[in-house]
Amino acid sequence: MATAVTCRAPAWVDGVQISGAEMRAAVFYGIWQTPGLVRGLRATQIPTPGMAIRVPAGQCVISDGQNGFIPLELAATTDLDIDPASLTNPRIDSLIGEFVDGGAGSIRRLRIITGTPAGSPSEPALPPADQPTARWLRIANIAVGAGVSSILTSNISTVADNARHHGHLFIRKSSNQSLPSSTTMQNDSALRLTIEPQTRYRFHLMLAYGVRSDTDGKVKFAVPANATMDWVISSKAGAGQADGNSGTPAWDLLDQGSEPRIGGWTTNNTSKMGAILQGSIWSGDGGDVILQWAQDTSNATPMIVYAGSTFEAWRAA
Repeated sequence: MATAVTCRAPAWVDGVQISGAEMRAAVFYGIWQTPGLVRGLRATQIPTPGMAIRVPAGQCVISDGQNGFIPLELAATTDLDIDPASLTNPRIDSLIGEFVDGGAGSIRRLRIITGTPAGSPSEPALPPADQPTARWLRIANIAVGAGVSSILTSNISTVADNARHHGHLFIRKSSNQSLPSSTTMQNDSALRLTIEPQTRYRFHLMLAYGVRSDTDGKVKFAVPANATMDWVISSKAGAGQADGNSGTPAWDLLDQGSEPRIGGWTTNNTSKMGAILQGSIWSGDGGDVILQWAQDTSNATPMIVYAGSTFEAWRAA
């Protein structure tokens, strides 16, 4: 068994030859935590709609699989052609960023990958069949209807997230989620963050929800092994709690095992309510921090957590 292992040569040491992968790890890994869009590149229809899309100038970063990131920059707005539509079935095409490491002959480009027409089409598989070693980022999907002669902005869906800097994590819920007739905690479908081990973060969660007042809701966090939390919640109180709806919430100090109730409004779930959850977390072994929620009293009228809810964290130590 070895008692020591040599690390990669730092890029700033004189007289040491280093590879491109070493440079990317040294320079970009300290900046970016995740691949994604940096600016621009959100495609739209061309001015006179046809079988093409317009990609504005911008930049994205792609993971190189070696602890580094590859920046791809489009210097000028460019139109990219879409293959003719099938006359019988729809398909889904993808706009991707692609990097193939070949030294001086490396490929670095944005391209359209054409999908397969089908009654229920799927996005094309990646990496592309003609570049099996490519590193890639799926930027957008383009819905190509059967027999269409033009692509509209409404047919284009940006699917790449924004690239995130080290130290700041952010997620926004993009669709509503509901739970009827259940007091069993479920994981939220979107409100989760992945945190590094043995690190402290401060966090803020804005929860948009709807629930009946005779049902109420409850929330808690699922955390990594050995993680600990100190947090507070400001919301309309549930049954039997001091009411925070007047603007004077009870700031009980909560921990990683706490399961506070959040109050509902009248006998429906259509009035949007808000709750603020904030505090700090010691990450323990590292992993996912997930918001969980359920009805406090079972009722066939579901509790809803609305799109627009956000969860973010900042590395503090």
